[in-house]
Amino acid sequence: EHIYDINSYFNRNVLFAICIKLILNHPEITDSFILNCLYYDEKDKIVGVKSTDQGKYLIGYKLRKGQGLAQQKILLNEETSKLISILLEMTSDIRKNLKHNNNPLYKKLFISGSVNNLTVTDFLNPSFMVNKEPFNHIINYLQEQQNISYEDSVNFARNVSLTKIRASRGVQVYFETQSTTKMAKALGHTKYDPQLLSRYLPAPILNFFQRRWILL
Repeated sequence: EHIYDINSYFNRNVLFAICIKLILNHPEITDSFILNCLYYDEKDKIVGVKSTDQGKYLIGYKLRKGQGLAQQKILLNEETSKLISILLEMTSDIRKNLKHNNNPLYKKLFISGSVNNLTVTDFLNPSFMVNKEPFNHIINYLQEQQNISYEDSVNFARNVSLTKIRASRGVQVYFETQSTTKMAKALGHTKYDPQLLSRYLPAPILNFFQRRWILL
């Protein structure tokens, strides 16, 4: 059942929500992956999404890994595969208009905008804080749907970003598995690096839970 209008304004709220769901399901996806993810290459060949016998892959780049390890292939699950299909369907007309007007943004996978007036932008900054509309949107949702006070809603919204959501998901994996190695793997790290993991899981928290698990 479709819950969206293909001709409606595909705004940053929807785009951000899709990116959140992608990261929650696949925490190896980073900001740089999303920001640099292309749907078309320079020859207009589809490179961002590939269907294989194993399933659908999302293909992008994690630039800080270096030249040799830059490309990442994310095997999507049923939920995220559907989300990518929705994203492509909702931006199909936008891409056609962008290409017709020689706007290179049509090559990007993660774009938002209006079919009618071509006010299209790519996902330049994945943080909610750079845009008042999604910032207010999350505050209103917390107040109206979750019955949370305005002050608490604002404090929560100020801390919402894809980076922090990914970090929280990584910590959740650690709590579920009690394994820093599995946490590192879930985050897409090529090897276990205590210094790198400390960015997600500070040493005092790690030590506390390790002592607690030993006592149990």
